[in-house]
Amino acid sequence: MIFNSIGGGGGTPKLNFDTPYGTAPETIEATFEKPADPSQQGFVFGGWYVDATLQTPYVWGSEARNATLHAKWAIEQPTVAPATPGTYDGTAKSLGTVTAKGAGQAVEYQLDGGGWTSTAPTATNAGTYTVGWRVTAEHCDALTGSFSVTIEAAEIQASVSGTETTYTGSAVKANAVTVTAPASGYELRYGTSAGTYDLTEPPSFTNAGSHTVYYRITAPNYETKTGAYTVAIAKASCGLSIQPSSMTVKEGEGNGTITVTRTGNGAITASANPANLCTLSVSGNTVTVAYADAGTATVTVQVAETANYLGGSATCTVELESALEIVTWASGTDEQIAAMVAAADAGQINLSDYWHAGDTRTVRLSAMQRGAVGETHAAQNVQFVLNDAGHFTLANGKKCNFVVHQKDCLSEYGYMNSSNTNNGGWNSCARRTWCNETYRNAIPASLRGIFKQFKTRAANGSGSSAVESTDYFALPSEKEVFGSITYSNSSAESQNTQFQYYKTASNRIKKLGINGSACWWWERSPYSGDSGYFCRVNSGGTAGASSASYATGLAPFGCI
Repeated sequence: MIFNSIGGGGGTPKLNFDTPYGTAPETIEATFEKPADPSQQGFVFGGWYVDATLQTPYVWGSEARNATLHAKWAIEQPTVAPATPGTYDGTAKSLGTVTAKGAGQAVEYQLDGGGWTSTAPTATNAGTYTVGWRVTAEHCDALTGSFSVTIEAAEIQASVSGTETTYTGSAVKANAVTVTAPASGYELRYGTSAGTYDLTEPPSFTNAGSHTVYYRITAPNYETKTGAYTVAIAKASCGLSIQPSSMTVKEGEGNGTITVTRTGNGAITASANPANLCTLSVSGNTVTVAYADAGTATVTVQVAETANYLGGSATCTVELESALEIVTWASGTDEQIAAMVAAADAGQINLSDYWHAGDTRTVRLSAMQRGAVGETHAAQNVQFVLNDAGHFTLANGKKCNFVVHQKDCLSEYGYMNSSNTNNGGWNSCARRTWCNETYRNAIPASLRGIFKQFKTRAANGSGSSAVESTDYFALPSEKEVFGSITYSNSSAESQNTQFQYYKTASNRIKKLGINGSACWWWERSPYSGDSGYFCRVNSGGTAGASSASYATGLAPFGCI
C-alpha cells in the first residue's frame, strides 16, 4: 500500500510509506519517528529506501521533508530437503525438494547445470547429482542454492567355484564366473596375474600346481567387482611297478635285473639293505643286481618326484647265494670244508654261524714214517673235535676260528726226545719238529691248508723262562689241560689258559687209537723238577710226568 502525501509550499511535511508486503505504517506528519517494521510470512523486511529502485536507504532523523519511503523485502530461506535415494535399482529416484515459506513464492529446480523447471528432479543411474534451486517472488531478488545427492552404485552379484583335479597331460579349463546381477550389460574378463584382465574366456592349465585365476566384472551403475579362484591340479601317481618282486642271485652265475615301469620321467635310483651284500647299477629302466656277499637284501627302487608326477618306491627281496656250499664240519668233503674256512679267512662268513664247539669230524691220516722221532705210524682214522674259538692268536695276528683237538691218541706211542732231556723245552723238542712236519704232512692235502700257524708258550726246560713258538700243530700244555700247575713251571705257564674242551674232565682221558684203551699222553710242558722230564696226562685223566724218552700217547691239536 502506498501512502502518498503531496505537500504544498509552507505546509507541514508528510512522510508516506510504500510496501508490497505487510501493512504500511500510517503517514507521518511533522515529526518523523521510525515506525515499527512491517512483516510478512516467508519474507524478510530489509529496511526503508527513499527511491523506488531501493538503492538509497532512508536515514531516520534527517531533515523533515515530504517523501515516500519504499520498503525492501527478501525471500526467507526455504526448506531444503535433499533425498537419500540409496542404491541403484533401475528405477527413477527423487533427488529432493525445496519448499518456499511465503505466498506468491515460486520454486524452480536445475539438475547438473541444465535448464530450470518447476518439477522436482529425479534420476535413475548411479552417480552424484548437483540439484540447483531458486525461489522467486515479485519485488524480491531471487534466492538460490544447491545440494548434492548420490545414488550409490549397486553390487554385482557373481559366483564361481575352483577346480580340483589330477594331472592327465591335457589342458584343464577354469570354471567360468556366473553373473546374476546385472542380468546383462556387464563386461567379464579374466587374467592369470593380479591386476591384468586380458582374457575374455577362462584360462586353461596343464601342469600340476595351484593356479590362480583373476577376474573383473564391470557394468554401468554397478561397482566393479574383482576376485580370484584357483585351479588345483594334483600331481599324478607315477604308477611305479617292478618285476620281479623277489629273486635269487647266485655268485658266479650272472647278475639279476629288475625292470622298472613308471609313468613320467622321474629319476630311478636303487639302494640295498644291508648295502654290503650286493652292488646296484641303474641304466634306463633297468636295475642290475650284482652279487657281493651271501645273505638276504631288500632292494628299494625309488622314482623321484617330478613337476607333474609323485615319486614312489617299491622293494624287491633278493636272496644272494654264495657259490660256497655250506656244510657241517662232520659231513662236508675236504674241499667243501677248505672252501668254508677260506671264506671265513676272507671275512665272507663267520664259521661259528655254521660250526659249533663239540662238532667232530673223522679224518684219515696217511702212514707216517720215521722222522725226527723213531716211531712209525700206520695210516689211521682220527677224530678232530672243534672247540675253543678265539683261544689262540694266529701268526697273522687274527684270532683263530676254532682249536681242533684230536679226540684220542694215535694208535702208536712216541717219545718227546730220543734222550732224557727237556733242555730248550718245547721249542727244541724233537716231537715239535715231528708235529709240524711229519704229522702235518699226514693230513690229507685237501684239508691241510685250513690249519694256520699259531703262537704257543712253554718253559725253555726245567727253568722258569718262557719261550714262544710258532707252530702248525702242538701238544697242549699242562695248564691248558688242567687250568692249574702241578709239574710245570708256573711262571712260564702264567699266560696259558685252560682249553674249554678240557674243562670237561672226561675229555682228558684219551685212548690209544680210536678203538684202544685209555693211555698216558704227552703235554708240551717241561717238568720243572727234573731236566729229563716232560709233563703228561695219566690214563685216568690226572696230571703226571715222564722221562723225555719214554713212549706215551700223542694227541696234537691245531688251529683253523
